[in-house]
Parts: sequence; C-alpha cells; structure tokens
Amino acid sequence: MLATIINSFVDSAAYAADTRSSPSIGANISKATFADWQKSYINKYPRFSLGDPSQHNPPAYLNALVEQESPYLFRHATNPINWQAWRPAVFEDAKKTGKLVFLSIGYSTCHWCHVMEAESFVDLGIAQQLGEHYISVKVDRELSPIIDQHYKQILEALTGRAGWPITAILNAAGEPIFIGSYLTREKLSLLLDNTQRVWQQNPSMLNMSAKQLVSLITSARANTNNATTQHADDLVWDKILLTGAMKTLVSRLDPQFGGFKGLNKFPTEASLLFQLAFLARNDMPDLAKLVKLQLDQMMTHGLYDHVNGGFHRYSTDARWQVPHYEKMLYNQGLMLSVYSQAYSIFGDPKYKALLQHVVDFVRHWFYQPNIGFGSAVDAVYKAQEGGFYLWQAQELESTLLTNTNTNTNTNTNTLADVLKPYRFSDTLFGVTFKTPFSVANNNAQKALLDARHHWPKPFIDKKVIASWNALMISGLVAAYNITHDQTTLDMAKDGMQSLLARHYDLKNKTLYRNAVGGQFSTLGRLDDYAFTANAILDLYNITGNVYWKTTALQLANIIVNQFDTEAGVYLSLDKRQVKATNLREQNVLVDGETLSANSAVLQLLTRIRTMTNNSAFGGATDWQHHLHKIQKGIQSQFTQQDIGSAGGVAKSLLALDTQSMQAVQYFAGGAGKVTFDISSGHHCKGDMDLAIHIKLEEGWHINSHQPIQSHLKATLVERIQLKNAEAQRVNIEYPIGSNLRVGFSAEELSLYEGELVINGELPYLIDRTLIVLKVQACDDKMCLFPEELQYPVPSCVRN
Repeated sequence: MLATIINSFVDSAAYAADTRSSPSIGANISKATFADWQKSYINKYPRFSLGDPSQHNPPAYLNALVEQESPYLFRHATNPINWQAWRPAVFEDAKKTGKLVFLSIGYSTCHWCHVMEAESFVDLGIAQQLGEHYISVKVDRELSPIIDQHYKQILEALTGRAGWPITAILNAAGEPIFIGSYLTREKLSLLLDNTQRVWQQNPSMLNMSAKQLVSLITSARANTNNATTQHADDLVWDKILLTGAMKTLVSRLDPQFGGFKGLNKFPTEASLLFQLAFLARNDMPDLAKLVKLQLDQMMTHGLYDHVNGGFHRYSTDARWQVPHYEKMLYNQGLMLSVYSQAYSIFGDPKYKALLQHVVDFVRHWFYQPNIGFGSAVDAVYKAQEGGFYLWQAQELESTLLTNTNTNTNTNTNTLADVLKPYRFSDTLFGVTFKTPFSVANNNAQKALLDARHHWPKPFIDKKVIASWNALMISGLVAAYNITHDQTTLDMAKDGMQSLLARHYDLKNKTLYRNAVGGQFSTLGRLDDYAFTANAILDLYNITGNVYWKTTALQLANIIVNQFDTEAGVYLSLDKRQVKATNLREQNVLVDGETLSANSAVLQLLTRIRTMTNNSAFGGATDWQHHLHKIQKGIQSQFTQQDIGSAGGVAKSLLALDTQSMQAVQYFAGGAGKVTFDISSGHHCKGDMDLAIHIKLEEGWHINSHQPIQSHLKATLVERIQLKNAEAQRVNIEYPIGSNLRVGFSAEELSLYEGELVINGELPYLIDRTLIVLKVQACDDKMCLFPEELQYPVPSCVRN
C-alpha cells in the first residue's frame, strides 16, 4: 500500500503535472532524498491526526520540515518555501553563500500563524523571493523555547510587546536585522525586496545595525543584573523584600475586574500562585479581595468554557469576557494548581466544583491513555476564530425552544433561566451560565452539548511535551487532594508512567522534551527536568511509592550536574545542547507562559531537603549545598521590580524558611509524613472539619499530646491568627498515646507510633489563620529538635 501511494506521487498519470509533488522552490536535493521526504509525509500524515493520505491528492510541494517530529512544522512541510529546521549548519551556509536568514517562529494552534501561512507562506511569489535570496528557517516555539525566548525578548525590548508569529531577518551570526510579528503578504514582500537590495549594496551597514541592536539589549540586561548583583554578598535577605515586592504587585492589579491592569487579560498563573502562597503566610485583606476577584471573574466569564470545560489562553478584553479561543495544556494544569490552592485559602465550594469540571475536560480532550497529554486545542474552527464555541442567535433560540419543549421536569431549569450569553460579533454569541457549576445548569448544558454532538472536535495537537505534561500531572494531584476522586489520581499516575516510559532514557541519563506517535527527538530543557521531578514528588506524596522518590532524585542529580552554573542560577540548556543553538539565554528568572525553570529547581531542592536527611536517601549528593547555591544566585538577581514576571521564583523563595504549606508535608528528614485535610459543606457557614493524618516510619515516634514527663514536648495543634500571632481557641480531639519504653529512656513514655489521625472543628473566621502542628520526633537513640508544620485555614472572603 505504501509503495502504491508513493508511486502516485511521482509516476502516476492520474495526477496532472501541476498537482504532482515537487521539492520546494530553491531546494537542491537528490531524488533519493525527495523519496525519503515522500515516505515521511505518508507515515506522519495519520500520526498527526490529519487523516489517511491515500484519500487526498498529494501535496504540490514538500520541504525538509517533513522530517521533523512536530505537527506545526509538518503543517508547513507542504509550503512551496524551502523551509529548514533551526540548526548550526543553517548559519554556516548563510556565511558561505552570503545569504540572509529568514526566521519564522510559531506554534500549531496560533491563529495569526495560520493567517500568515494562508496569505504568504503558500504564495509562490513569496516562495520565489525567499528561495532566491534567503535561507528560510521555521521554529516550533513549543519545542525550541530557548530560541523563541531569545528573539521574543529582543522583540519585546524593541516594541514593548511580543506575539506570534515572530518574523525576523537575521545575519549569519543570528543577529536580527529586522524583527516583528504578523505581516501581510504585501508588507512581507516589500520587506524582503528592500532588505535584500540594501544587503547587496551595503551589508556592513546592516551587520553594524544588527550588532548595535543586540549590544543595546545586552547592555540593558547587564545594567539590570549589575544593579542587583554588585552588592550580592552584602545582601541581607528576608521577608521584607518579598513584602515590598507584593505591595508593588498590588498596585498593578485591576480593582474592578481582577488580574493585571490592561486591555488583554492573561491568567498569569505563576503570579497567582505567589499571591496565594503569600496569603497563606500573611494577613493582607486587600490582596485577598483582589485575588478572589480575579479567580471569580475568570471562572464566571468567557475565559472559561462553561459548556465543554477548560480555560482559554487569554481574554481579549479587560472583563475576562471574550477570550482568544485556543486552549493550552499548561493553562489547564496550572489552573488546577491555582484553584486547588485557592480552595485551601478561601474554602469556596465553587472552586472544588471547577476542579472536577476541568479534570473531566482534560480527560475527554487532552488525555491519551498510555501515551500522555496532548498540547493544545486550536482556536480556529471552520475558518472562524472560536467557531466551535460560538452560536448564532437563532441557533441558541432553537436550542432553547427545543430544551423548553422537552423539559417536563418542573424542577429543572431551562436555558432561559440559566444562560448568560456574551456578544462576540454582530451575529455570534458565546455562552456562559449565570451561576457556573450549579446542578441547575445540568439540563441546559446537556442541551447545548447535544445540539452539536455530531460536530467533530477542533484540531487537537497531540504532541506530548514533557514539561507541560508534568504541570498537568501536578495539577491533577493538587485537584485530587481536594476532590479525593480516584480517577483523577489514576490519570495522573498513568500520565507520569507514560512520560517516563516514552521520554526518559535512564541509561543515558536523558529526558526528551517531546513525542508524537511514540517518536521523540528533542532533548529536554531545564523546565522538562525540573517540572517532571516535582510532579513525581507530588505522586510520591500521595502514594508513598519509593519508586517515585528514587526517580525524582535521579532527575535532580541530572539537573545539578548538567544545568548548574557558577553563578548559582541554572541555564535552560544542558551542557550537551549549548553548541546546538549558539544562544546564551537571559532573564532566567522570568516565568513566561508557565513558571521559571529556576523557580522549579529551587522548589525541588527545597522539597528534597525536607524529605531527606541529605545523605541517607539522597546518596552522595550534597543537596543542602546545591540549595544554598541556587538560593544565593536567585536572591542576588531578584528585585521588587521582577515581581510581575517572576512570580514562580517569588513563590519558591517564600518556602525557604518554612514548609510548603501544601496538603502533604514532612518532618524528621522524611521519617514523618503529615497530610492536612480541611473540608466544609457550606462556605462561610458552620464549622469546618479538620483531619491531620500522621505516618511515622518504623523505629520512629513522637510524643503524645499528654506526655508522662513534663519536660517532653507534647504533640500540639494550634490555630494561629496571622495578623497578631495569637492562638485561637480550637476544638481538637487527640488519640490516646501508647505507654512504651525506648532505648534512651528507662521510664515509660507516652508516644504515638505508626499511623494516627488528629481531628478537630474549625469555625469560619474573616481573619487569616494557620493550623500549626508541633511535633518532636525520636528514634531509639535520640530525639530531634522540635518542628512545626503549618497549613492555611480557609477564611471567609466575599467580593
């Protein structure tokens, strides 16, 4: 069958000459190479969910991108442009031939990337211009984030903003002569002609301009770094800096609609996670109201898809109402973490309902059993931005009428009762519900889904990216801690097992970033390693399976050996990859769309410190040394001005002198494990139920709540008010201790061993409070210093 299809490309008279596949314009390749391209096209076409190639005419053109393991690059493999993937040889060729490099950076669900392709990259005139005078390079930003970050920062420095596609013309050194974003066909053609003419007449002038541009940006970065590092040794680091940074951040938040001020609104999950972590440790009512405002606005307006589930990437207006309709895996994973943390701060049952709604959406749209999670859902549907989610007015009315006529249950709300449409255009409307995640919406939601059940889903990029999968797995574990839904945990475990089986080469100590259809080719970056290691520890927290802990420590060892620098902060490329890009990255503390990889390393090393005694389980690695080194490196570069774009780092810095305040925590170097659980049936009404589960390894114990000897530290639970550190009255029920003798005491001691549960009741308060568990752990030979573990208590905050 394969041979038949290949023959139809080249030899069959069934195809007219102008539809037979040809190499892209300007390609100088052998017949054997082109035959390999044809085979790759046929093999990958169904793998990238494009259908059966035998049912379609062969493409008119093929280029070298057909060999790449990327749905986005594969999409451009049929352009007449002689695209190449980024590699050092491109710039060597540019130097030899004297040509400029035309660079285009995008990703598979990028709306304006598709528009530019349809207008320009399928145009034979543009292809002729590029083929004659330029070397054309296509980059998938999701697989090459370092390249994307480098040129995105240059674009931001020049224009104050950046978006995709990124369009640039580079010299042989990779320096930008021109850089911009989307261009119409006419503007692109004019740019190519003018730049080529000047390049032929005076290349030294353009090279000098490019060098000056890069030098200007590099100097600005260096001045920023020097301002924060020249007195790094004298820096006294404390919470005052983070408190000041938070005050700076609050001044940038929108008091009317939440989030950062501006016409477009992004979720900025990293910043939200920092704000929530700050609230867990500090009493700041103004911040609490702003955070809850943003959380409520995002989930009740168009940013969230109330019908199908899932968050869109960003809102095109300040009210969070009209979204840009693509859905990214990393947004879903991070939002699960955000709303799980928010539930522990505010206790709002709507957040718990949202968590389950997002999990169900991920299961039906992104999850691929035994493979992993796909990366994105396209915004464009039937040539319409948001076409899958938008409705004509008459379409909604018809669905409403049908729903009303078939609704014989008077207790079930109709669409008219619960629907809150928003206007996208003169003729199209999006759909939200007046009270999201209410059972009153069930009938209406079913009617809307049934009305379009025959519609195929939008294009889903099934590419499995390691770091994004890890963020999803961490989000699923966080959601499981709130919902206790076993299928959520099962999906997380299968996702990680698939990720390790398909992406992790233990023998060569290598984690691969991407895989499509079981094939991988891109080496992992720092974020892939660090996010994956943290997600594995999340699974260890829940399951107690030592395999997870061992694997996380293996990845942590690779990180500190392959990505470390003398400056303390880590670079995103390991020592094996630096030569492959010829780029040195900057701003390693910046979050980007997800979290700074350095913040994830700092979090990882902090967690390892709390769950190992630095040698017994950690092997020969001096984890404390590595933690101190990255801590000093990050602290020397962090300023209050960074807070808007470095929320991940700020959050990780908060946890340095205290535990994570997550549901699962450790003491006694990992010999003791504590799981906090606070639940309530009604927000701001009645009492909350507290359960503290403690598990001790064999040979370890803690003193009971009522030790026999008065000098011993009792196990104690307190509720502390953050604004004045006063203990609040709390009703706690302690288990009865066992009277035992241990090696260092001739007297009987009242102890807790093995597993125990401490229960309590907590009334709702407006003020921020913490549950503090005080324990002193001992084995048969000695007692350790007393330790405190803290967990936030939901407070009653209303907007």
